[in-house]
Amino acid sequence: MVMLAHDRLAERLERWANIDTMTGALVRRAFMERAQSRLERTGSGAGPASLAIIDIDHFKSINDRHGHAAGDQVLAHVGRLIGTNLQQDDLFGRIGGEEFGILLTDTGKQEALARIESLRRLIVGNKCRALSAEEGRIDVSCTFSAGVDEYRCGETLSNLMARADSALYAAKSRGRDCVVDAQMQSGC
Repeated sequence: MVMLAHDRLAERLERWANIDTMTGALVRRAFMERAQSRLERTGSGAGPASLAIIDIDHFKSINDRHGHAAGDQVLAHVGRLIGTNLQQDDLFGRIGGEEFGILLTDTGKQEALARIESLRRLIVGNKCRALSAEEGRIDVSCTFSAGVDEYRCGETLSNLMARADSALYAAKSRGRDCVVDAQMQSGC
């Protein structure tokens, strides 16, 4: 009985240490560790992998207009939609406030671009039903911008992230609400 209770407590502590409770995504540290491990396997011939970095557009204005509680509900909503629409082997992590990383395993860049675009359309089409202290129940629309690139054999996760992040900034500079290919820096 004691061992069973110990195991349950250990599982709970591991979950708290690795999962962002608001979004259901991996915390940054866990995402980075697991992504690096997956990429090392990919470099050993395990198949392609692609990375997307996603940022919720104008998130600060959601917080400013509707309050931080509504902003938290939007984060949870986006996290839930993304998390439930990924494949089992994909990694999903919250790498900053309203910024997420998705490592799509066994996925080349063209397929990754299509899958992230599909997620973008899903988010646009699903308003978040939030509770605002000032406004009561409200429907909050949001969009995201994303940058995507494919892993190159032998490179570091940092290099891959830098390219995807550069593409994310290209998406933002083109008006947001789009997915950009890091190689082509096009896509909106």
